[in-house]
Amino acid sequence: ENYLRAQKLCEQLDENKHLYPILWGLWFHHYINSKLREASEMADRLLEVGENQQDTELVLEAHHCQWAVKYISGDLVSAIHHCDAGTELYRPEKHHGLTHTYGGHDPGACALCVSGISLWLLGFPEQSLAKLEQADHLAAELDHTRSQANTLRMSLFVFVLSRDLDRVEQNARALLELAESDEMLDNLKLASGTLGWVKFCRGDKQEGMALMRESINLWRTQKTPWTAIPISLGAIALGELGEVNAGLELIEESIGDSTGDDLQWTMAELYRVKAELLLKRDGGTRDEAEITFCEAIRIAKMQNAKSLELRAAVGLAGMLREQGKMAEARNTIMPVYNWFTEGLETPDLVQARQLVNDLA
Repeated sequence: ENYLRAQKLCEQLDENKHLYPILWGLWFHHYINSKLREASEMADRLLEVGENQQDTELVLEAHHCQWAVKYISGDLVSAIHHCDAGTELYRPEKHHGLTHTYGGHDPGACALCVSGISLWLLGFPEQSLAKLEQADHLAAELDHTRSQANTLRMSLFVFVLSRDLDRVEQNARALLELAESDEMLDNLKLASGTLGWVKFCRGDKQEGMALMRESINLWRTQKTPWTAIPISLGAIALGELGEVNAGLELIEESIGDSTGDDLQWTMAELYRVKAELLLKRDGGTRDEAEITFCEAIRIAKMQNAKSLELRAAVGLAGMLREQGKMAEARNTIMPVYNWFTEGLETPDLVQARQLVNDLA
């Protein structure tokens, strides 16, 4: 309400000098509450104001707002466009100071991170890793705690999705250390929960699940654009422990939270996890699972998220193979598997290749 009142006063007085930070505050309010349509409209206004004032600092921060909204809402190609535009403008010595006014983390490092996430989702895991390494080096050179934490957190999402347990553990421990030293609750629970997932995957299911439950309970009290991935890990773990209905409840809640004004980039993965859990449920729900896998594939295609499309296609093709529907399974997996040109030894592509060979 205060930001809206301030905006109205600026517009009545034709006061442009103070309008930009007010619009940014409105953008952040919408973004953090997952009101992505309103956030996108505000990002457009910010870019317009910055360009009209011919102020490269304001234009850079407007691109910062744009890439944040675009990747969260699954518009991955646009996200990379704004990241590239911001990176072209960014100079550490000139623009790192924006950190203290807008968002609390360095825009240059953030652009590289969002490029890394978007490239992984688009199906370019090697290019993704290169961007994340650049972001890590920049954050280290800047020696700014919040920028380092933001870089570790965003890289963590990619390493979790790519099932790289060693990198997940390394990033999570580094993030935990920073979060404890600077009282960053969101990062603290993310790091703790993902370390629980690592323990769970490596066989320490009791302690791993305990850490994940604690993290999930905290996440469920605060709905932000990045809650879906750690919650989905908990749902998968619950399914492996036989608590399928509890896992499905978590996923359904997260799907509802992630829909909002627009689909989010996590939606295809949430539907895939839901389908996998449905297959574990007593009484058999294969028809529902098939529909859910198909929805995951549809969303991934709509967002050009080839990595998530591949994961969902592997799940569906595997189910079809078990039903003896070999031709349908091949038609499901082959087109998306053949599309990939890099990252052929990553876990998802290794699993997909094994399935392709089994179906040959």
